[in-house]
Amino acid sequence: MNLTTTYLRYAYWMVLATSVLYGLYQVYRLGWRKQHVITFYLLAVACTEALTFSFGKSTKHDVSIIYNLALPIHVLLLGISFYLEWKEKLHQRIHFFGTVLILTSILLNLCVNHLQHFIAPNGVLLSIYFVFVSLHWFFVQISQPDEESITRKMFFWICTGLLSWSIIFIFRLLLKDYLFSIDPGFLDFFQVLISSVNVLVYLFFIKSLQCLR
Repeated sequence: MNLTTTYLRYAYWMVLATSVLYGLYQVYRLGWRKQHVITFYLLAVACTEALTFSFGKSTKHDVSIIYNLALPIHVLLLGISFYLEWKEKLHQRIHFFGTVLILTSILLNLCVNHLQHFIAPNGVLLSIYFVFVSLHWFFVQISQPDEESITRKMFFWICTGLLSWSIIFIFRLLLKDYLFSIDPGFLDFFQVLISSVNVLVYLFFIKSLQCLR
């Protein structure tokens, strides 16, 4: 891990922790609202990162099992958050069936694969789910516009962050071996890019929490 990536990793932890603390502050300030489910998603991500850091540092073992088991929890919490956002029954059903399909596929992969190694198909499924929920939300906003500016809506920033992460993750997963064969040094650049996007995603989440009024 080069110095730039190390600094970006620290920045990621700081931004993620800030997003969780700010989310909890918003719950305290405004009282419980359905939009605050996203704070539990952020808390789950932060707990996952803390466990992998602590476990990996103390045992020097592969921490993929933690990521594998945490992934369906992340999908479930994010799915609930988006489901509560929809007011129309049609979009609730579309989102519900999409979430159940992805979650079932992820759980089946957990049952048939070794948990000690990261299950790459589940990473792809997670990215597909992020793209699905984000494009679904954007499609409805475009087809059913209202007077409120889209940038003042909480889920605009969430969906922007999820789409950004998904595109980079899929690109990395599908092309990393090919790119490494052409230029091994490109992976170092790509790792910096991924770390930068991770920081950006949770800055978007903080911005989304600021939209709560």
